Amino acid sequence: MAHSAKPSNESIISDILSCAPDKQLELDETAVTICRWRQLVGSYSLPALPCPTYVVHIGGKPAIKVWQGEGWSEASSKPSDVTLMPSGVPTRWLVDGELDVVTFSLPNLETQRSMENEQRIQFAFSDALGVALTRQIVGELYQPESPQRDSYIDAMMGALNAHLVRYCEPKPVSEIPTVQSSAYWLSTVLAEIRNVPGQDHTVESLAKIAGLTPWHFCRVFRKAMGVTPHQFVMNTRLNMAELMLVQSDMRISQISDALGFRNQGHFSTAFTRRSGETPSQYRLRNRAK
Repeated sequence: MAHSAKPSNESIISDILSCAPDKQLELDETAVTICRWRQLVGSYSLPALPCPTYVVHIGGKPAIKVWQGEGWSEASSKPSDVTLMPSGVPTRWLVDGELDVVTFSLPNLETQRSMENEQRIQFAFSDALGVALTRQIVGELYQPESPQRDSYIDAMMGALNAHLVRYCEPKPVSEIPTVQSSAYWLSTVLAEIRNVPGQDHTVESLAKIAGLTPWHFCRVFRKAMGVTPHQFVMNTRLNMAELMLVQSDMRISQISDALGFRNQGHFSTAFTRRSGETPSQYRLRNRAK
């Protein structure tokens, strides 16, 4: 007797929303399926999905909540927020206005996600690099099909997949310090910068995370790290830029935008000052190895 095919993330979501995605693309190389969904007001209960799902809120109203415990979440997802949904976990969503999201079904992230101690939804957090890559991919979905378009989408998806695998890697277990200790807030601040290097990490916003005044935060940060907060943010962005130049086919202007530089000229100047060569020269030299 023939067995019926296992439902996909996309077929389950389509059934619940009672509509097909606005756009859908399946990538053979990475086994990723990309969908854009547009839906209006409603409450939706999603059964457990077979694959981990990366959800990017790209438009609509900032009024999307999920069910947490005994009620709807206090936090709401807004455009440019992202959510990570592990496989095997049912979720409930409350949409109070137009919904415009992009989903990435990520079967190859299953092993990384399963390593985590707790399988739970990570809802409405900031991921500037992931959002920037998603917007580039979505823009290409509406372009005429061509080998060049498909190759470009594959390259963007490769960069996004590498970013997510890095994000989902299990973190080493260590003793949890108290909230009052500088080790606690310093590790939190460093993780925030490294996870979303393209975000506008002002001294004020980082000091707020640490629970310190900006002046005291800068003094303690420099003593601990040997550089100012601004220098650390810049170094983190340039480290990521080196990886993206070698491991992706993104244009230099796109890398600049994704990593939060004011413009391509600002990025090129900062990169050349540190490495002694332009981004183009660095890419050419390292790809030739």
